[in-house]
Amino acid sequence: MSPECTSAKYGNDTFDWFDAYKSDADFVHPYGFYQPFGADRPPEVDVRQFLEGKTKLVAWMGSHCETLHWSRKRFVDDFQQLVHVDKYGKCGDQEVPWNNDQAILEVLGSYKFYLSLENSCCDDYITEKFWRALEMGLVPIVVGAPYEHYVKFGPPNSFIHVDQFETMTDLAVYLIELNANDEKYLEYFKWRNVGKLINYGQEEQYVRPLNNDTHCSLLDKFLNTDPSYQKRLDYYGPTWQGSCTQCGNKPWINTYMLPKDYVRNSNDIWA
Repeated sequence: MSPECTSAKYGNDTFDWFDAYKSDADFVHPYGFYQPFGADRPPEVDVRQFLEGKTKLVAWMGSHCETLHWSRKRFVDDFQQLVHVDKYGKCGDQEVPWNNDQAILEVLGSYKFYLSLENSCCDDYITEKFWRALEMGLVPIVVGAPYEHYVKFGPPNSFIHVDQFETMTDLAVYLIELNANDEKYLEYFKWRNVGKLINYGQEEQYVRPLNNDTHCSLLDKFLNTDPSYQKRLDYYGPTWQGSCTQCGNKPWINTYMLPKDYVRNSNDIWA
């Protein structure tokens, strides 16, 4: 979970070490990552297969409709005025089980683009929304971590970031252009011939900190760390809470930011 969610729940606690998606965590467990091929490169992929059956433009699947950091539902509603967006999940018109990849693929497989909108805009916070879209053959349109973080962790030229556009209209026009130009659209799939995805998925992300490898890493760190070492994680400090900032550098995207004192209607962090 992002700092915006966990700080509200665990804000009075501090921890000696922390296990998280962040690259500066004591134990780093990202939701996924891109791995360039080595000498054992597989046969070349014909990227034209990623055009097959794609008759629809943009999809969004949202399970948490009331976010703390920015109003992504309002973003989708506004974007829908410019291009057609089909909405699924709790925030949409049709429920799809979030933990059933086959059911999700059956729904999303006919779309070219996916709105990969994180609930919070925080450093390194790139969740299954991004990795699953790539894995399923869609081009993710991302709002979340800074542009350069997606460049650092994601496949090259695999995504569209809102910071690449001066206005929402410019973004919509670009998607329409890609939809009409197969060769330009397929540029977003050429990375598949130079590397692969490692995608852990949401359920696995929650379980991994409890597995034997993590326990061994914890024991090894304990045995090999100077007892005087002090690195406490303060949930309200700059390392965690301070890693969440605005959702982009462009003025238009930041019109969707919520005020710091925003109070949701629900007390449930999963709402």
